[in-house]
Amino acid sequence: MTGCCLTGWPLGSSPTLQTVFQLLINVVSVFTPQKCPIPDCPIRRSLHGHHPRDCLFYLRDWDVPRLQGLLQDNNIGFNTDPPAGTRATPADGCRVMEQKETFDGLVDEPCGKETPAGYAGLCQAHYKEYLVSLINSHSLDPVDLYTVQEAETVCRRHLPAAQVLPRDPGEDEEVYRGRLVKTLRDGVPLGPKIPRRRK
Repeated sequence: MTGCCLTGWPLGSSPTLQTVFQLLINVVSVFTPQKCPIPDCPIRRSLHGHHPRDCLFYLRDWDVPRLQGLLQDNNIGFNTDPPAGTRATPADGCRVMEQKETFDGLVDEPCGKETPAGYAGLCQAHYKEYLVSLINSHSLDPVDLYTVQEAETVCRRHLPAAQVLPRDPGEDEEVYRGRLVKTLRDGVPLGPKIPRRRK
């Protein structure tokens, strides 16, 4: 006798109430978010991720001159012209290979988006990816370029509420920013999940 494809019970048999209950518990546990391992996480019970502050997830929102500035401030070189010997793609589009989904299946082909001057022959998105990879590989901390508002937001994101520093009455904005930056450097070091050179 063959069994049911979903439960494995023999056809025509009647499972016990306990068996049905256990099956339901197993099914529900798959769709129930696990607790976040970060202590004092304000969104602990919902599905979410924690990205370090130097992750592409955040830095892709920065404009190119700001990313270049972080590299220049740390004497890290970067390309603005396409590497010598590279072949141009039709219409001088971005040459980064991407896997694109078509009706015939997956196809590898160049990105093809517009390549602004000074972006090393890449589209804006791929050039930002390139700059962020340099920032990560040299373990540069973007905290140095944060505005006060950005520093406050990152403190709220990564620190327990009790450790977020309020601005003192009459405190100079740059002094307050410096305190926030020091708190982030001391309390939330760059994590090991992004490939980077060790200092």
